[in-house]
Amino acid sequence: MIDPQDLSVESRAAVSHLRAILDHAFEFIGILDVTGKLLEINVSALTFAGISREQVIGQSFVDTPWWRWSPEQQAKLTAGIERAARNEFVRYEACHRGADGHLEPIDFSLSPVADRSGTVTHLVAEGRRDGDRQQLERELRARAVDLEAARLTADTANQSKSEFLAAASHDLRQPLQTIALVHAILVRIVKDQTAASQLHSLAEAVRSMENLLSALLDVNRLESGAIEPRVQVFALEQILAPIRSDLSIAAADKQLRLDIPVCRESARTDPRLLEVILRNLVSNAIKYTRQGTVTVLTETSDEGLRIQVIDTGIGIAAEHRERLFDDFYQIDNPSRDKRRGVGLGLGIVRRISALLSLPVQVQSELGRGSTFSVSVPRAMPVIAAAAAPAISDTGRQRALQARRDLTILHIEDDPSVAASLKILLDLEGYTVRQADSAEQALQRVRDERLCPDLIITDYQLPHGVTGDEIVAKITAQLGHRPPTILLTGDISKQHLQAIGQSVDRILEKPADIEALLEAIETLTHI
Repeated sequence: MIDPQDLSVESRAAVSHLRAILDHAFEFIGILDVTGKLLEINVSALTFAGISREQVIGQSFVDTPWWRWSPEQQAKLTAGIERAARNEFVRYEACHRGADGHLEPIDFSLSPVADRSGTVTHLVAEGRRDGDRQQLERELRARAVDLEAARLTADTANQSKSEFLAAASHDLRQPLQTIALVHAILVRIVKDQTAASQLHSLAEAVRSMENLLSALLDVNRLESGAIEPRVQVFALEQILAPIRSDLSIAAADKQLRLDIPVCRESARTDPRLLEVILRNLVSNAIKYTRQGTVTVLTETSDEGLRIQVIDTGIGIAAEHRERLFDDFYQIDNPSRDKRRGVGLGLGIVRRISALLSLPVQVQSELGRGSTFSVSVPRAMPVIAAAAAPAISDTGRQRALQARRDLTILHIEDDPSVAASLKILLDLEGYTVRQADSAEQALQRVRDERLCPDLIITDYQLPHGVTGDEIVAKITAQLGHRPPTILLTGDISKQHLQAIGQSVDRILEKPADIEALLEAIETLTHI
């Protein structure tokens, strides 16, 4: 830093003269030493940043307000100072943030100043923002900088949204898992036929809720490319039957006829996501049909299958069709009546249809109804598996005894899920030991000499520990890894790769109870 008090009268006069010259310059001008420390700066640069000379003189130029708003700009300046200190002239387009927060494109340069021996002693930093040469290009560059800043903000927001959805996924799936377990328990102990029929309806409702929740949470991950659709061959009736069952009540409440004939065709796509598309289309048709019929027909052609949702509703005017699949856009609901939904259904249809490459077409006539068509790849019909032979009483007793001889370690911190699964496994004849944390699970193995034949663990455990991590610790303690089933709400490709081969089965929460019991039998060789 040049301090006039440390100089002679002549030198002080020279410094004052230098400052006067710098301060009268329109451009931003500063003087640095070869390490990049700021020795002098003119008024134009200080005024632009809204700071005083005392705030920056003696600081590293890289860390001053003109640069510290952007790590990328700082890195580029650091490299430029190193080059200029080697006696190179450096010039490039930079960007400074003004006192009001706006970004200003700058024609920036660093000029080395050498002594008589050729040694570089100082660097002159200049920034020009004149309104003449290349002004249009600079405006475009400034806009690009703003867009980049907006992109970074959006990326941060998306990351926050993803983190929120991951947390919401876990919290929402837990009560659904409890309901599914309680339902499985009731099925095993309730003998009354009327109650059994109601339990079947409950199972269908829970299944629908699970599928809708999973699909909604998956859309965010699918859009980001985090997971891939699970394409498979399946009978269309597999997804049409629950839609028929679930939405017939909503149709009957409006005195509408819901006609979904039994379908014998098979398709090749993701069944759960296709069900979400069709469920939304049928639900929308019921919502906007005041009288008449909602019909789901499946047509075959050389190109594949075309599933049509046909209604006799209000129809769609031409001016609404362009925005029909926009989020939160609703026809005939200007007061935003929440009983009419929030307007996300067709937005979800748009996302999933694009993801699965399933074209959706709309034909409509105002006052006469609408037809939404989904084109789906056709597959050879799925042949139902033959019924398994009945198990004899002797075989059943042997299986029950084999289960009693097995010990399952269940690691779950949610009390309702833990209690429900223990009751279910007790009814199935298994011996169950439970732990509500990774620490308690390890204590049971280490201190209580527990050697489980199978481990069932939640992925997200207290204190930031994951299910695969505690399995690794138990494996180290036992000297071998017991067969392991991991329950998780995140089955993204990235997540599954992170878990790797540390477990034998991964079931998405809320886990299908029959799939869970089948996995236990398979892994324990019962």
